[in-house]
Amino acid sequence: MKRSLVASSIISALFLAGCGADNQSYDLVERDPHQVTKREIKTDQVYLYMPSMAKAPRYAVSMAPFMQGQEKLVRFFYTEEGLEVRQLSPDVISQAQINNNDFGRWSDVDTNLSPLIKLPGTYQDYRCKEDAYDDCTNKEEENTDDNVNWKDKKFFTPDYTKLAVLERDWDDLFTYSTGCYTAVGPARLATDWEGYELKDGALNIELEQDYQISNQWSCLVNALFQGDDGIDFNNLTFTVSNFYSFVPLSAVQSQDYEPVLYPKGDEDTFGMFASQVSRPDHLGNNTQDGNRIHYMHRFNPTQGSVDYHLSDSFDINPATQFYKQITIDVIDRINPQLTKVGVPSITLHQPSGKRSGDLRYNVINLIHEPLQNGLAGYGPSAVNPVTGEIVHAHVNQYSGVLESIAYRLWDRIAIQYNQGNVKPMPKQENEQLSAAPVALSYSTPDGTPLESNADLIVSVASNTLPPAAQMQASEPIDNALKALNELNQIPQDTLTPLDLVEINELEKRLWAEHNMFPVSSLWSSTTEKMLPTMVVAGQSIDFTSEDAYVWSDNERTQLKRWDQLTIEQQTHVGRILAGIYYAKTLVHEIGHNLGLRHNFQGSNDDTNFFTKQQAHNHGLKYIPAYSSIMDYNPSMMDALPVFGLYDKAALRFAYKRQVEVSTFGSASEADAVSPKYFDLSVYDKELKTAFFAENTHLDPRLSDGVLSAAVNDAVLDDKWSDKVPGDKVLREFKYCTDGNVSLNTDCNRHDEGRNHSEINNYNWQRYYEHFSLSTQRNNRKNFDESTLSDYAIGRVNTFMNWRENIQMFDRMSQYIGWSDADRLFIAQTDPVCTGQMEIWPVSDFNFDYFCGMAQGIDELRNNLVNLVIQPDHQCEVQNAVGEVSYRTLNDVIYQSAVRSQLAQGEVPQSCFHPAIESYLTSQGQTLLAEAGKMLNSGKAPNVNPKFNYVGMFDYYGFWPDKFAAMAALLERDGIRRTTDRTDSALVDLPYIVPTGGNGYINYDIFTILLDDIALGTNNAQTILGTQLFRDREGNAVAPQGDFTTFELNTKVEAAPYYAKNLKRFYNLPHKGEYSQIEALLKLVVQFSDSQTGYYTHGDKLAQYVSLRSSNDHVSQLETFVRKNGQSYYASPANGLAFQMIQFIKELNQLLDPNIDNSTLKLKHITLAQFDETKQQAKLLKLANRYQQVLEILPLDNR
Repeated sequence: MKRSLVASSIISALFLAGCGADNQSYDLVERDPHQVTKREIKTDQVYLYMPSMAKAPRYAVSMAPFMQGQEKLVRFFYTEEGLEVRQLSPDVISQAQINNNDFGRWSDVDTNLSPLIKLPGTYQDYRCKEDAYDDCTNKEEENTDDNVNWKDKKFFTPDYTKLAVLERDWDDLFTYSTGCYTAVGPARLATDWEGYELKDGALNIELEQDYQISNQWSCLVNALFQGDDGIDFNNLTFTVSNFYSFVPLSAVQSQDYEPVLYPKGDEDTFGMFASQVSRPDHLGNNTQDGNRIHYMHRFNPTQGSVDYHLSDSFDINPATQFYKQITIDVIDRINPQLTKVGVPSITLHQPSGKRSGDLRYNVINLIHEPLQNGLAGYGPSAVNPVTGEIVHAHVNQYSGVLESIAYRLWDRIAIQYNQGNVKPMPKQENEQLSAAPVALSYSTPDGTPLESNADLIVSVASNTLPPAAQMQASEPIDNALKALNELNQIPQDTLTPLDLVEINELEKRLWAEHNMFPVSSLWSSTTEKMLPTMVVAGQSIDFTSEDAYVWSDNERTQLKRWDQLTIEQQTHVGRILAGIYYAKTLVHEIGHNLGLRHNFQGSNDDTNFFTKQQAHNHGLKYIPAYSSIMDYNPSMMDALPVFGLYDKAALRFAYKRQVEVSTFGSASEADAVSPKYFDLSVYDKELKTAFFAENTHLDPRLSDGVLSAAVNDAVLDDKWSDKVPGDKVLREFKYCTDGNVSLNTDCNRHDEGRNHSEINNYNWQRYYEHFSLSTQRNNRKNFDESTLSDYAIGRVNTFMNWRENIQMFDRMSQYIGWSDADRLFIAQTDPVCTGQMEIWPVSDFNFDYFCGMAQGIDELRNNLVNLVIQPDHQCEVQNAVGEVSYRTLNDVIYQSAVRSQLAQGEVPQSCFHPAIESYLTSQGQTLLAEAGKMLNSGKAPNVNPKFNYVGMFDYYGFWPDKFAAMAALLERDGIRRTTDRTDSALVDLPYIVPTGGNGYINYDIFTILLDDIALGTNNAQTILGTQLFRDREGNAVAPQGDFTTFELNTKVEAAPYYAKNLKRFYNLPHKGEYSQIEALLKLVVQFSDSQTGYYTHGDKLAQYVSLRSSNDHVSQLETFVRKNGQSYYASPANGLAFQMIQFIKELNQLLDPNIDNSTLKLKHITLAQFDETKQQAKLLKLANRYQQVLEILPLDNR
């Protein structure tokens, strides 16, 4: 507290004036430096209170430095034990009530108010010490007479170190509620300043507290492995400090502020943060719909400027001053944007010791330590809860975290740039169906010829999609918390990967709701426009001059990898990359400070992307593919840190109370040059008057917001209105936020694309570009069985999230009477969907509904099937006599002749690697082509001794991707937390091949895939047009030999020992390697149950791939006796087993010399096939395969 002993003495002397004899000096009692006069903390005043976490060490991952708690309106109360802080009644919903000392019902009794904090202390009073004659001796003494009540004493000495926090907040919920943190010793005042300050009525306290991880097994283990440093017992104790700020509300509120009421309709159009208040009605009920409303959060538009103080950490060294200059440049760049839309300009103040937890100041706080919390930025604010006026904001910028991941960011850029654009697997037209291994009647499946009666144009003319179809579904934060709580009740070792996926998504939601920008949102794309050419703080990465050091070849086609750069180059590149991301993140977080919520449809809203001229005005070479900086834009290299068109429109709506309109029937160019705006202030006044009117219900016309009211009054038109020339039409922006993400597949935190089809294409592009980075060690310290398990669950997370597209596809089917096949056919063939005719922009909901959703779901299913088809990495070789055979890459790389040519830790990714090709040549084999990805994990042939421990890997196998793809195809429940969800699966969708006109062939592509897995055919890839093999130049080629994708002898590595939840999820054996074919077919049964209580396509597929262990009540059974002597059965519903058993029986009959073959009724084999020598050998080989497959088919008796 910046109060001195001298100041206290002066105050005391004033109380005692006139009691001294003559002019002799007056001796004062030594005072406690914490002592204050009671009137300095006013009990008749309303304070704004906010807690926050001030500091935490780098390694304390679960602690969140500068995390802000919830602001509250409070009053102080002196009690005999000390000072109490209690929250105002929720009945207080307006500033007028506070001004009139109306504190709501039951507030006359202190204990009716929620206690938040207790600050113990003692009371003192002083007097002049008297002599035996009752004369003053000019010496002061404390008055300890029993007859002096504590209430009458004028001084209070708080014991700050015993401050007790009674309230619970988000930090308690997500950190301390685990029971894993134990406070050690007493709290103490902060050591880097006085630790408390009482000035101008504001009280700030910062307390430090030591903690240790609780002595519980799960707590200790989780703490030991939470970082990247492995087991480290040094990280189990730490010190954190908490900041408590109390400021008189009158000192921070604006006297002229006009609150903005913000009903849901407005909230769903332009996303601003808001506080809910509830007005009691005439019966005291405040829970009815018309009794609740929100105050929009915003700074006072009439204030001169928004002042931000830079933290002292900006001036530590040249590195931090680099970010200081970026901060100055960014604010200079966005200020003209802000003032144009009514937001006060931002003024930066040099570092002066201001603390981000102090409610009196706005602070931009640089955190240059490389914290392990994974955050890039954080931008909370605090408001007056009864007006919504933002009175405090701060931004955390985690430059240290950004620099710590610079190596990864650069390697992503280098790898992706060097590879060029990653494209989906190409299709080759008019390819004939595969006949391998032998042309049996069921190995070349015929689709069903059908004709579509669907007509897009007719449907559009006759069916107007209702607004409900286009509304974003929303999940309240309360529901998300309940779901997280339910999942947290499940024992850790029984959580399924889907449970873990759901927990992960819920935690992302809660992070995002609290304005935290994770570094996982950062990504870079492959094209030249995405090279990080932006200048930050006067510096940039040189890609063009003769001295550019980033290129590894003279032709400048290949960027150097991180480890090829010198230390100086790494420092420069890393700092520039961090600076680029820093600048973009700063604008994003300032947006939060100003009140903006996330807008995850900024990437869909192409009609509101910058024009070429607008982009040029901001110094951009290319048009960024988003309309909002409040999106988590993953491809940020072309994004200058400025607000997008949506952001400016939302800020104008909030601060100027205007919306942009166009005149229906006028030239759009005129509106673009001179945009017009509609003022909403009249409706604001009407809404405010109506809501606060006593004993009335809010008019339904106003209950959905001022925009809806203006449309209902026909002074504004929206996209659904009937329009006539001259009408004012509201400019439309796409918007969705955190509450919409879990229930809408076009509202995603990390995507690009204007509709479901483009979003799907982006997802796959990102998947393929990241694949090698995700599955290779790349000098990572931790790359072992544990991280493999994490990777496998991550793949489940990714594919199951994409699988949720089936929910939206099914949901939209209710609005049109087309079959799934017709929808897929229209999406492939209609001129509107193929781009030959334009009646909507590709970002329009109607285009997405009729075209984009179906295109996206079709490609999603196809790509997942293609992942399942991928074989273990094969090298196709030819010997001297022209015979073609196949060798796995995994087998070849461990040959001693190959190993000796490889660098330490090197893992060849291609059969065309010089060392491999040299070895094959030495073996008399010519390399023709290659296909697939290595199925199993392993160490580098020439292993780095640092990583040569049991359980460590240098590369991950492809099996987690393959199994996750199979599960996503089959899943019928998903991760959507709503009763309104489909029980359909991607496997239910037909595969459509147009045949001309309205005709098409309908293939059951998943059943064909199952045939390939069990029977050894290659038909799914042929129908899909997937060519697995690539030649030296990367061109698609057909296999030259007798190649089978699903070989009988292909084994999958043992699942990680501790991955029990993964083993249960995939029904994998507890230990040992296992058959790939068996595992894939088991998944069909594992994921067949839709829990609907009736027979589904999932049940049909489970029967198709299984054998029965019982023959009860089933006719037309075929019997198969396994090697264990047990008899198993197959009905026609057990399609695979039924066919294979019949095939084996037929072949055995044909081979029996006692049977006249001409008398046999053959279904699967022709006599011509049997009588031809080469064909008979193939038949015998096929029967052997079937015999082995029948031994491993799953059992199911449904």
